[in-house]
Amino acid sequence: MPENIEPELTLEQLRALPSVEEDFGTPEGAVLCLEAAYRRNSIESVCACKNFIVEGTVALLNVDEDLAHDPEVRKKNALLIERAFRKATTEGLAGPQRCGKFFINRQAYHDGFVVVVEIRRSPDGKFTKLNHLVANTHSGWRCSMRYRTTSSTEGRVEPVARIRRFSTAVIRRRFNSF
Repeated sequence: MPENIEPELTLEQLRALPSVEEDFGTPEGAVLCLEAAYRRNSIESVCACKNFIVEGTVALLNVDEDLAHDPEVRKKNALLIERAFRKATTEGLAGPQRCGKFFINRQAYHDGFVVVVEIRRSPDGKFTKLNHLVANTHSGWRCSMRYRTTSSTEGRVEPVARIRRFSTAVIRRRFNSF
């Protein structure tokens, strides 16, 4: 779960930020599409908003960089990640609560990838910060994962706990079947 924060901008400044359309034309719009799919309780829509190849590759990079360079391993790992995601998600598919959301920054991450920084204001007035890794694909922007970076990860992308728990577990469990 994201930590509560004190935003650097005032609520008035956050509200004055440009609005974002819910579409796959921008990274921020892709995040909104994903959140809307969760609220509709549609696993197919959620999966259509995500890019499991990227999630699988990031998970492989965090385990063994050599594996991440093999296209067949990436494809197989993406399928495993998607299956695990579907299983974990269908048991409790619930979208984020309606709250104030503000996209405060977009940072280049790598060719075709950006990090979208979102601030959410919950109904109780608390603020949380989320980082979304979003990929530009042939069919528009698609979400990969929320993540955090820490000094202990030496700059590597570290998915949030739920995604990290099943992605690295799947890799370790299924590695011998590749």
